[in-house]
Amino acid sequence: MPPGVLRERLRRDRFFQLGVVLVGLVGAAALLAPWLAPFDPLTGDLRNAYLLGPGGRFLLGTDSQGRDVLSRVLYGARLSLSVGLIALVMFPIGVIGS
Repeated sequence: MPPGVLRERLRRDRFFQLGVVLVGLVGAAALLAPWLAPFDPLTGDLRNAYLLGPGGRFLLGTDSQGRDVLSRVLYGARLSLSVGLIALVMFPIGVIGS
């Protein structure tokens, strides 16, 4: 798709604009996860934070290990985007190599 067509589509299509904004927000949140995450995503508190619901200190609650779900989602987005980018880079290499 030529760049002019992509630019024109971005200018006209509201759903395309929304998609670009959402992907940008997820990407920004993933990149800024170390500063945005309120807690360490790997350590939990079984004594005081076992399966707490959303609200208060934990905006999305905690899991069965007492870990903050919001922190885990932010760091999980980093992993998901990394895998997607690696696949995006490796696909053309695989096509050319076969």
